[in-house]
Amino acid sequence: MRIEKGFVVFSMIFALLTIPVFVWGAPVPDTGQEKCYDDAGTELKNCPSAPCGDANPCTRTFMVTVPDPTEEDPANIETISLDKFFLKEEGDTYTEYSYYGSGECYDDTGKAVDCDDIVCIKKGETLPTECPSECYRDNKGSDTSKVKNCPSISSDRGSNDADFYGQDGNYSINPRSYTTLDINDVAATTGWVKVRDERTGLIWLIKEDLTEDQPNSMTGTYTVADAENVFLAQMNTAFGYKGNNDWRLPTVKELSGIVDLALSGPAIDSSKGAFLNMQWDDDDEWKSGDGAYWTSTPKAGTDDEAYYVDFRDGSVGTAAKTKAKHVIAVRKSTPTTGAFLDNGDTITDKNTGLMWLKTSHVSAVWEGAMLSCEALGSADYSDWRLPNKAELQSIADYSKSPAVDSSFFTVSGDEKRYWTSTTYFATVGADPADPKAWAVDFTDGTTTGVAKTESLKVLAVRGGQNVASGVNIGEPAQNSNWMKGRVMPIIWANTGGIKGNVTISASADAGTTFKTIVKNTANDGSYVWWKIGKNDKGEDMGLSLSENNNYNCVLRIEPSDVAQDGAGTTVQGLFTMGPDTGGVNFDFDLDEKVSIGDIIYGLQILTGDRTQP
Repeated sequence: MRIEKGFVVFSMIFALLTIPVFVWGAPVPDTGQEKCYDDAGTELKNCPSAPCGDANPCTRTFMVTVPDPTEEDPANIETISLDKFFLKEEGDTYTEYSYYGSGECYDDTGKAVDCDDIVCIKKGETLPTECPSECYRDNKGSDTSKVKNCPSISSDRGSNDADFYGQDGNYSINPRSYTTLDINDVAATTGWVKVRDERTGLIWLIKEDLTEDQPNSMTGTYTVADAENVFLAQMNTAFGYKGNNDWRLPTVKELSGIVDLALSGPAIDSSKGAFLNMQWDDDDEWKSGDGAYWTSTPKAGTDDEAYYVDFRDGSVGTAAKTKAKHVIAVRKSTPTTGAFLDNGDTITDKNTGLMWLKTSHVSAVWEGAMLSCEALGSADYSDWRLPNKAELQSIADYSKSPAVDSSFFTVSGDEKRYWTSTTYFATVGADPADPKAWAVDFTDGTTTGVAKTESLKVLAVRGGQNVASGVNIGEPAQNSNWMKGRVMPIIWANTGGIKGNVTISASADAGTTFKTIVKNTANDGSYVWWKIGKNDKGEDMGLSLSENNNYNCVLRIEPSDVAQDGAGTTVQGLFTMGPDTGGVNFDFDLDEKVSIGDIIYGLQILTGDRTQP
């Protein structure tokens, strides 16, 4: 159904005023990183644009040393590039192996088949196997064909930028958006005292340049007890502070959510007035508490420690509650841990709209962790990736030890550190010769930078958008909630250069099968799905939305002309579609009422003047 833009705006006003359609959830914020790096810490000129997978196999290529066949002395060596290796078996039998074999697996007839994982694959088998410890570059067995050092997936790196696909810069995950507010919580460019995180709805109190003995001083420090009994008591008098008297300390996840990991010293966005006056110490010696801010989250298993976030680099740690650290106040609330849905082989987090594998599928260095997820084909899905720091931290359960809900996730063994796709970027305390990436330690949920050459566990995730795909979908947002039979405005930006019209489809089974909403519609950035569950012809699409909420829904936008070069398909999810439960649910600012501000906000989203919350 094609609709004129003016009618779209009028219809949205009517919809916002009269009918319930959706509510906003609490999506995981992005990390702020838009650049990509290799495992030597070098910034790549461009983020790799092509992932590994069936359409673009990227068998690992290694630089190895072998005897130079042109030299009589086998000690003279040459360096060559190989992507296949041979292991000498009994007698003169040699078996061919591929490393990280996406697209390079073989069946028992020698025919190439798709790979489910990205480890070593033996020719003649379809399942990953143990990598050879001694190998040759061919099946001749001569001294000159023996590889001096057989590659190890736990230590060797790839030879091209594509081997580093899968980092934060390759995906669009809920870009950060802040609004500065005055004392009445009204948007302001001057005289502002608070900042609202549009992704979560949380309102933060800006620290002030006051002496330490005054409330909300940017330099003041407190023990946990004093933070509650002195600092918050000053904030929450009958008259309140800066217009409110419901200030509190943030949880560890909330405070981690405003960390900007593209920055350090401090690792927080102070542009456009957001989060001014955050404290950190820029000397070379990292002193306890220099940039640390208390959270309200106690450490499980002890009454003496609590979590803090250090804004020198964005790390999460624990310390004795008697230590003095900085504090920052926040208002509003976000969903807590525990809204997991067991799908059998996978877990859906209903709070964030992310789907997870239940357990680690491999241990690898950072580069191998990303590639292993990109090439994974588990649970009938092929769009797995390595989670960023904020996403992996989102499943930590800080009320437990280990810090994870073991009824849904399997975290076992002595090593409980898991890789993230986020490069550790710090100008203070970082060693350029020891490049790191962020890891989450589920022993207690702390986060730290780990050398990219270390072998850690890997937990794969689905959700979000590939920035190199055809379009960038703004609505429906990840983790938004919609009702069958109601209207859904679909908003996108043509970032991938799609020429001509697009086809829009929806899935209610996490992307396994899609049902067409509309074919060949104009690629102009918006389409109104007037009745969720029916296509543009008014026909029932066969989506399972009648009785219970379906938390595994995905939207897809693709070129109607599939022959276009360089323009691809974009999927956005996960979000919820379910039965009509009534009520009015357009509370964009999460103040538990629908105001004219909410209506204006919704129209700004539709017209592209504002991003989704």
